Amino acid sequence: MFIKHFTEGKDLEQSVALRKYVFHSDFTTQKSNDYQHLLGMANKIGAFSEGKLIGQILNLPILINYYGEIIPTAGINHVGVYPENREQGIATQLMLESLKTAKCNHQALAILQPFSPEFYRKFGFDLYTERINYRVNKDKYPEFTRDKSVAIIRKIPEEISKLDIHNIKNVYDTMAKSTNGMQIRNELWWRRHWNQYPNLNYCFALENDKYVGFISYIKSNTTLRIIDFIYNSNKVRKQLWWFLESHKSNIFTIEGISTMNHNLSFDFHDPRIEQDIYLDTMIRIVDVKKFLDIAIKKINISSEIEFSIKDNTANWNSGTYLLSSKGLKFERGIENSQVLTPNQLSTIFLGPLNKRQLIQYLEPTKGTPLNDLINLTTEKEISHFLGEF
Repeated sequence: MFIKHFTEGKDLEQSVALRKYVFHSDFTTQKSNDYQHLLGMANKIGAFSEGKLIGQILNLPILINYYGEIIPTAGINHVGVYPENREQGIATQLMLESLKTAKCNHQALAILQPFSPEFYRKFGFDLYTERINYRVNKDKYPEFTRDKSVAIIRKIPEEISKLDIHNIKNVYDTMAKSTNGMQIRNELWWRRHWNQYPNLNYCFALENDKYVGFISYIKSNTTLRIIDFIYNSNKVRKQLWWFLESHKSNIFTIEGISTMNHNLSFDFHDPRIEQDIYLDTMIRIVDVKKFLDIAIKKINISSEIEFSIKDNTANWNSGTYLLSSKGLKFERGIENSQVLTPNQLSTIFLGPLNKRQLIQYLEPTKGTPLNDLINLTTEKEISHFLGEF
């Protein structure tokens, strides 16, 4: 068995066959088109035995907003091994090659949606986003007053113009660049989005003829499922909800996905809507030095913090780091400072835990580098990552 990057037609055909067999969702024509698009975007890494693809992993190029900085990230996707080839360490070798590839591509982070959090924690990943599946039944629809300073325009798929598409991208981009953890969509990702959802309805919100928000959604019988809910102010958000609640004669349930970054129903007349909260997405710092160079620009460091990282999975990160108001210094070798794991660093700077929860979970000793790093998270924002990859 050997690991290699693949691009050739025969190997791509084998990747499609593996996708059909290993993954649970039906391989419809729409799914096939979507998967072909992903293959075109990805660094494709395969495990081969006698010319046969027996396992694979895809590294997708993602951009994530981190407090206003756009960070290149590897989206790890379609990790799969045929059943008869499992428990031979193949997935482990694929993961190691995936992280090396991300480092070579200057991607500071790696992100994935896990089939097994326990498995990925062994590679330094930890939880990133608290996602919410919400369901608003008709009796809990909000009752916001119509504000006619915000124009509301509904369009079915056939009515969407090139100008609409231009404005959809601009409004989304504005919100993504102001929301910590949100995925930036370039042209490849917009094409992927519309491959996933080819027949979206839209409701646009305009102020003074300027697009300031939109909802994309799918209607199915008496259920309306929100795909994107984008707005530049709470006033616009309320008017988009006004549009949704106006469907109450024929839509009895509104569903969607959000994160703990947003207080979804706080100002509803009855905020007790159904919400299933779950920890879904995981993240890892691929290049600690590159990430910390970005992170310390966003943090007020009043005194020096020295610590070491021991990273058995990505050994290029192992060494001693000194954070100060002057910047970051890195040296190879583990000094006498406290040794931290990649998981701890990801949890502190990127995970969903606030300062109080980090102290409870990581149990730092006062005066140690671990405690000092946690103290830097006083103004930490919870990440809003809903990228479907």
